[in-house]
Amino acid sequence: YNLDPQYLEFTHPKPVTGSFREIGDDEFSLLVNLYRQFRADKTAYIHRSRDHWNHELLNPPSPGGFLCKVAYVEDGEPLGYCLYTVDPSSELGSGQRLIIRDLIWLKFSAYQAIWEYFSNMDLVSNITWTRVPVDDPLPHLMLEPRRINITARDGLLGRIVDVEQALPKRHYDEEGTLTFEVIDDFCPWNEGRWKLETSTNESSINRATEDPQLVIPVSTLALLFFGQLGASEAARMEYLEVLDDGALPLWDRVMKTRHRPCCADYF
Repeated sequence: YNLDPQYLEFTHPKPVTGSFREIGDDEFSLLVNLYRQFRADKTAYIHRSRDHWNHELLNPPSPGGFLCKVAYVEDGEPLGYCLYTVDPSSELGSGQRLIIRDLIWLKFSAYQAIWEYFSNMDLVSNITWTRVPVDDPLPHLMLEPRRINITARDGLLGRIVDVEQALPKRHYDEEGTLTFEVIDDFCPWNEGRWKLETSTNESSINRATEDPQLVIPVSTLALLFFGQLGASEAARMEYLEVLDDGALPLWDRVMKTRHRPCCADYF
């Protein structure tokens, strides 16, 4: 996103019932807890070590700039935060450039309140956010979404190194049994037939003796695993081989993620 906050007008604005407060340097646990709650039902968000927080998100800006940490609170409960910097090259008066480092929200009211907070910054002429989730709601909320000036670029690269370890660790909202054959030229331990049994509580994977429903290159399996593509989409692109057409709807339901994959960090 690259926008002027004067254009942050919502199609259906809602009153902000909470308030903002500055996050103190001794409240690191608040940031961690909110981030962990936010990422709980999402795909590809990483675990952040303390060093990662310090050197990426909480790293002081260049001389002349400053880092802001604000939390949004409703009825005494923190429901989101935003970490942002003001570019040291910005003018002291109007024309300041604000750069969002991290934006976390647990309820939609917190998300809209944070953007309302930015819209009231009269001295800021530009807001930049580079690590935006693909399914971020802002374009659907604004009166003039083209004012966001959205640009897309490479984001997350994912590779499944160990099929047996990776697939059961992902959350699934649908129960099902999926049989498939993996093709992997670099990790031979991944190759062969597998049976994945999923549930909302826990899942398991074992070597299969049954005929596979799909034959999947490991690169395509990563797309399904992270929720970038559904099995039917991948089949239409000939990214996989379908041996049982009737299995595609089940694959679509089982592998569907609640959110599009996103990694909000550089590493």
